[in-house]
Amino acid sequence: MMFEEQQDDNRREHTRFTLRDDPETPLTLACDGVSVRISKRGFWRDKEIALASLKDVSKGGAGFITASQLPLNETLILELNGFRIDCEVLREQPIQGALRFYGVRWRYEDTAQLVALFAEISRLKGA
Repeated sequence: MMFEEQQDDNRREHTRFTLRDDPETPLTLACDGVSVRISKRGFWRDKEIALASLKDVSKGGAGFITASQLPLNETLILELNGFRIDCEVLREQPIQGALRFYGVRWRYEDTAQLVALFAEISRLKGA
């Protein structure tokens, strides 16, 4: 994978790969990343609840910024160009104003799903 590896963080089980053009830029000014949609499963159809900017990914999950407030411990759907993967919201960190950084973990460790997600991200980032 050609994403830039982030510094080791001994709290994490999996290495994170940044999707940011300049990881040194504060999140309050970060206009980079990959745009994704966040949805919630519905009875008849899924409901889009947020647009977000994906900032990092790993085999175990992802981090993104959004202006929408998302419920912790909720299972949601991350969507990128028609590709969809279930995730669970684990943590939230206020950034500035309405902006929040969320950490999610993938609900299922399906290697084929993750490879497809990472391939789509690579295509979009030109990696």
